[in-house]
Amino acid sequence: MHSKTKQTLIQNPEVDEMIDKAFASLDPAVVQKLTGNLHRYFHDNYTRISIAEIDAQIATGKDIPAWDPGNRRHDDNYNDLIRQR
Repeated sequence: MHSKTKQTLIQNPEVDEMIDKAFASLDPAVVQKLTGNLHRYFHDNYTRISIAEIDAQIATGKDIPAWDPGNRRHDDNYNDLIRQR
């Protein structure tokens, strides 16, 4: 979505600034805030409209090892479960 990219949908210096700051920051809180602001901007301005969502169901139980599905991109850290077994 940065205006310097070839496939951008928008030309907005404010968005470019948020993206640049998010990529430059080493503070997770700052990155999280800026990423949230970007997603809100895209949603509120209809910049990106989802055509579908994938439902990921996660089962838990006493015999399933400790697992945090939110740690990895796309929540795909199933190999960690296999390694723990």
